[in-house]
Amino acid sequence: MVKFKNSLAVLVTGLLLLAIFCPAVRAEETSKIEVVIIYEEPYHESNPDFNLIAAFYENLGHFSVEISTLASRAWEKGKLQGYNVVIYIGNRPRELSGEMLEEISSAPYVLWLEDNIEDLARVKGWQDFKFYGKCNYFVRLYAGGMSTLLDPYVPLYLAQPGAEAEILATVSNMKDTLPVMWQRDNIFYLGKLDFSFPFDLLLGDVLHQILPCHEKPGYKVLLRIEDVSPFTNPENLQKLIDVALYHDIPYAIAVTPFARNKGQEASLSQARELVKVLRKAQETGGFIIMHGCYHSNEYSPETGEGFEFWNPKDEKPMEEEPEFTRQRI
Repeated sequence: MVKFKNSLAVLVTGLLLLAIFCPAVRAEETSKIEVVIIYEEPYHESNPDFNLIAAFYENLGHFSVEISTLASRAWEKGKLQGYNVVIYIGNRPRELSGEMLEEISSAPYVLWLEDNIEDLARVKGWQDFKFYGKCNYFVRLYAGGMSTLLDPYVPLYLAQPGAEAEILATVSNMKDTLPVMWQRDNIFYLGKLDFSFPFDLLLGDVLHQILPCHEKPGYKVLLRIEDVSPFTNPENLQKLIDVALYHDIPYAIAVTPFARNKGQEASLSQARELVKVLRKAQETGGFIIMHGCYHSNEYSPETGEGFEFWNPKDEKPMEEEPEFTRQRI
């Protein structure tokens, strides 16, 4: 199931962990699944430089699939027949034709993302379905018995899918708790298409439910200890390393050499006990990964809490790229 980053800033690498739990495949391992991606627009609404289709190709590369793409406006009768999985990206509002929706819903598995799901519900005859559309101010996500905070200003597409649906993830604010990921009949729904944490893990989870993995189920895992900085408690880090060593789990430590936190700055040269732990980790088989320089910038001022090489306010690269990056390298 989905795992979330906790207060110790430890994250088991999402895609590798999901690979442990590949379900029984839906088709013969020797044949590839035919997948078609239908989209309203190929680019992210708030970031015209981000190609959603290319990002989906990368995510689907983990699976044994053959991928086709189709703009919804280019649909003609029969174009969606014969596919095992239909993925619909509803990243713009549009009224979809009944014939097209019938063809989509006839696929064995459908993954529907974001908007226009009410049109499909009407064709499916879901009388108890209610679509709320684009919603803001939801602050916490719950999935797989775990939870994580959300940016309340990030819009989500939410619905009450009805009594026959299985709820896979919910979001909440001080007033309401609503489903954001669910399954009803052959339809899987996710109300946010985002290839960053935590929605990337939800997307990975649902893809693993409907698609076969390249490899047979196994138990290979890499533990990544995330966001270690000069402010990290070396005793806590050593405890995590000890657990990995005890269970013979390969691990990597993502280290940020400089840190800013609540107006304070520090470097690894000042964190002598932490450096001792990191050196011992290398000696016992651990891998040290440089995880940025400060792991922060003017838009994400606290180390480890946001981005370093991205402007999340405007959803674009930092100003004066590539010089901004060159200075830190």
